[in-house]
Amino acid sequence: MIGGPDKPLTAFGVQPERAGRLQPLPLAWFDYPRARFASPPPGGTDEVHDFFAALAADHLAGMPDRPSGAGLARTFCSARLKGREWSQLWHVFACIRIWDLKRLLSRGGLSVYEVARAIHLSDTCRAEVVTWINQFAVPPGEQGDLAFPEEDTGPSIVNEAS
Repeated sequence: MIGGPDKPLTAFGVQPERAGRLQPLPLAWFDYPRARFASPPPGGTDEVHDFFAALAADHLAGMPDRPSGAGLARTFCSARLKGREWSQLWHVFACIRIWDLKRLLSRGGLSVYEVARAIHLSDTCRAEVVTWINQFAVPPGEQGDLAFPEEDTGPSIVNEAS
């Protein structure tokens, strides 16, 4: 609430940082070797599926045909989304907590590129989510200096388990 003596009372029904809409930077800005690197979590595929099952339970409760942890993980890695998959990702990003965003990388076994692609495909414009992913963006002309040695790169654990 904002107000004070001799000032009208202003109450926000929604936190201002959640009300704004931002566009993520172009997907090409996330297409460099370090952004495509996915670090598998210590618990392996089971930890990945448990993490995505918890996300589905938290953010898709009550949704008909809610996906399993493995199903939601595959949806996050999908290059194309159909109606139900689009809706599931949109709903997850609409209410995901910031600490779970970083866990998409550490516990979800996804790469920055895969998360950015999911944000783009689901048309997510939530300011907190877009601000978080945009911190990893690098203009295409500056990406050459950000390479890993070839042996250190790999697909996400989600793709390996599929």
